[in-house]
Amino acid sequence: MDESIPIENDLTGAVANWVDFGHLVLEAAHKLQAVHIDYDRLHRIYIQALYELGLMKGNHSFRICEIAKQYLDFLDRFNTHGKFGSLPSTATDCGHHLSSVLYPGHVSRHPLRHLLFIHWLFGDWPSFWSAYDADRTQSSARQSAAKPRRQSHATGANALVIDLVTQGRSASEVARACCVDVHTVQSWAAKDGIAVCVRRTALRSAIIKSLRQGRSKEWVARQHRVSVQTITRILLTEVDLHEQWREALWQRTRVQARTQWLRNMKSHPTYGNKQLRVLDPAIYAWLYRNDRQWLCENSAAQLPSNHSSRVDWRHRDALLVQQVQGSLLTLCTVYGSNQLTHQALCQEVPALLQYASKLDKLPLTRQLLERCLVRRRTRNTRP
Repeated sequence: MDESIPIENDLTGAVANWVDFGHLVLEAAHKLQAVHIDYDRLHRIYIQALYELGLMKGNHSFRICEIAKQYLDFLDRFNTHGKFGSLPSTATDCGHHLSSVLYPGHVSRHPLRHLLFIHWLFGDWPSFWSAYDADRTQSSARQSAAKPRRQSHATGANALVIDLVTQGRSASEVARACCVDVHTVQSWAAKDGIAVCVRRTALRSAIIKSLRQGRSKEWVARQHRVSVQTITRILLTEVDLHEQWREALWQRTRVQARTQWLRNMKSHPTYGNKQLRVLDPAIYAWLYRNDRQWLCENSAAQLPSNHSSRVDWRHRDALLVQQVQGSLLTLCTVYGSNQLTHQALCQEVPALLQYASKLDKLPLTRQLLERCLVRRRTRNTRP
């Protein structure tokens, strides 16, 4: 700030504290006109400052009772006469107030809450901004040196979980902060290509080995005496395991289907494709949908068609002659021999139309038709 607010020397107590806080607010307003606060980075700054003050257990757990006590003492300086009821005045209220500042799952974006906390933690705005800007530089360096991972498409709660996991927080801590199950955190992280710390027991390792061999979930569950839900959870919480299992399962199923199809062909050498399909419809359906080219290349040989040898044309010719002769008698009685037409004869004996192109195989029928129709044409042409 280029301008400063004059403060009289006799200002003490709560008024002086409010004036100092006012300076911080003005400087923040001036700085943040063109800068957007990154709340993830802000959270890291809080953790680092609290760690330096000895108010952290480990790297990510807050000594919340001690923090609340010290922060409440700080707020009492602003509320000496109890005139600011919006400020927390008890340890319980202070705990709720701090949770909206410190815990990502419940973080408040109200600027005054954060500005008060910054005032207590850093004293003034330049000290805070120096730490904030330094973290930005360190974050850029970490991202440059970090191993590249797949592009994240997470949104909402998923994105928050992924951000916290990439900061190095444990799955249980992230689960508590975001109010989700630990397995949900692990599965979301695995889907995004991030390996989280999971206790690798001998049983879990054996299950993963079986899954990578392409065994079905039901088979693995029976083999290791666990539930199918447990197998599914392991599949979703190990990075890339689900994709590896699906590929291995497909390959194993293809080998089994091909082997069974060839075995059926060998056991029934006289069967065609249709009979083999009826024999084992599930195998045929899988191969048809997933391995059609191989199925076409390994289909049963088509038996030569021999329909003509099964037809007794001599017998059929004799039957058709009898039908035509009977119809001729009826038609001549009704219409007279001069009115006999091929169309009327076909209406009376529909089989004539069916075998019109096969008359060379029906010599008796052809001769009978020629005599009847030629005789009719001869009578019609007499003078």
